[in-house]
Amino acid sequence: MKKILVDGMPRTIGGIGVLILNLAECSRECGDSDSFQFEFIIAGTSGYLTTLREKGYKYHIAPPIHDLVTYHSFLSKLFAENDYDYLWFNNTSKVNIMLPVFAKKNGLKIITHPHGVKNEEKGLKLLLFRTFNKLHERKMLSLVDIPFACSREAADIYYGDTALRERVLIMHNGINVDTFSFNQTSRNLFRGKLGLEESDILLGTVGRLTAVKNYPFIINVLSRLKDEYKLIIIGDGEEKDTLQNMIIDKNLSNRCFLLGSKKNVADYLSAMDCFLLPSFNEGMPFSIVEAQCEGLPCIVSDTLTREVAITDLVNYASINDENEWTRMITALKRDNKRCIYREKIIQAGYSIEQSYLMFKQACESCS
Repeated sequence: MKKILVDGMPRTIGGIGVLILNLAECSRECGDSDSFQFEFIIAGTSGYLTTLREKGYKYHIAPPIHDLVTYHSFLSKLFAENDYDYLWFNNTSKVNIMLPVFAKKNGLKIITHPHGVKNEEKGLKLLLFRTFNKLHERKMLSLVDIPFACSREAADIYYGDTALRERVLIMHNGINVDTFSFNQTSRNLFRGKLGLEESDILLGTVGRLTAVKNYPFIINVLSRLKDEYKLIIIGDGEEKDTLQNMIIDKNLSNRCFLLGSKKNVADYLSAMDCFLLPSFNEGMPFSIVEAQCEGLPCIVSDTLTREVAITDLVNYASINDENEWTRMITALKRDNKRCIYREKIIQAGYSIEQSYLMFKQACESCS
């Protein structure tokens, strides 16, 4: 049995954490529990605490990395009391060099897996991140045994023009395609719960309520559209109050709804008519993969990688032009062939089973 220590679980439930847990669960379901055992390093405020407990995973609550003495002591104890084979380091930055150095000294193979293309910090914090990222870059990359990335763009940014970049494995953000297949029953039920008429056109998006997602942009777009257009935003985050106030100020309370986090995102995707992704930047967001599997027409920022266009459902629009988004939304037609996109996602290599197989084979070849 190989033991994998996972670092980089986000504090809020979403993309990266979902992929990691899906891969761990896929290992169990595929009968590979004797091959891999996953343990997690998480923050005490992590939204994944309850999920990890319920699923029976072992986890270790880490102190803040800026408390260097306490963090050093935590790592010393962690590696002294446990015998791991791999460290799976899910970070877009290279700020935390202490953990991979500790892991390497204790004989672990290092798996790096950047999921984004840009750090979201601002001001002094961003400056510090950039400084330490540059200082640690050479050392960090010298420790890597298995280089993964969620997209070619993420790989280019994290690994740069190095020999390691030539070895990078692009692990697709695999999803459970059966869960995220269009369901007419769910569509009818959840449109009813949302109080929608048959003629209403439901726009939607899924993701953390944070500045990089640029949700004020699509609220502004909604204000340009006729009353039959409605918008739901699924997710939680620090921008919630700002967005709610904006909705009230624009008199959109009966057309725009912040639904919070939902475990049954697939039901709401089936209810939608169009998926919007106005983010300033993304690595390879899960939400766009799930939306395409559901057969949803998608309009996304022209700042995003062309890799998100897994199918012909994706349309790019200028992040600086609300008129363009308005025109594209009103031009979209409802399609009764949404069920065919499940197979297209599998053919493109975006099922969780395909992602797990790549992960497993890479680990086994490095043993």
